[in-house]
Amino acid sequence: MDFFRFLQTIMFCICIAGGFLFLSLSYAAPEIELYFQNRQTLIESEKMIEKLREKKFICQSQMEMLKRDPKLLQVFHDKMFIIYKKASPYPQPSEQDSRKAEMIIKELGDIKTADKSGLEWLRFANKGENRKLLFVCGTAMIVTALTFLGGFNPQSSQDTNSRENISSEYEEELEK
Repeated sequence: MDFFRFLQTIMFCICIAGGFLFLSLSYAAPEIELYFQNRQTLIESEKMIEKLREKKFICQSQMEMLKRDPKLLQVFHDKMFIIYKKASPYPQPSEQDSRKAEMIIKELGDIKTADKSGLEWLRFANKGENRKLLFVCGTAMIVTALTFLGGFNPQSSQDTNSRENISSEYEEELEK
């Protein structure tokens, strides 16, 4: 009987915890999704700021080099505007190949941004009908736990009373 009581207590705790989790998720899903979106935006902006700082450092170092030697301006100009000689050893891609490559890069970019979210379950829970379903399921779990697992158990009270009666009868016999 103790094992049954232990199992009943564990099931009660699981049902209550699950019910409150479903209720809180149905209520706070939009705020949680907004929190994760803001966090992702913050991470991306910090990466962008770090890249800008690196570019600023590179530009400042190049400006210092130009102040020391103005002839380097022609070298930087050639590198920045990528002036190729007509007899280039590298083949030039056709316009069709360039368009195909751009489309593939755009598609891969879309896939990468979709993978960054990673919280599809939260978007699923944030939909209106799913939030209602979560609320109903959470309420049902709590009511079930309170009704069947944590409420008044007449069998256990009868057992307790009968044990008390037996123990009191036994004590009376010992006193005689």
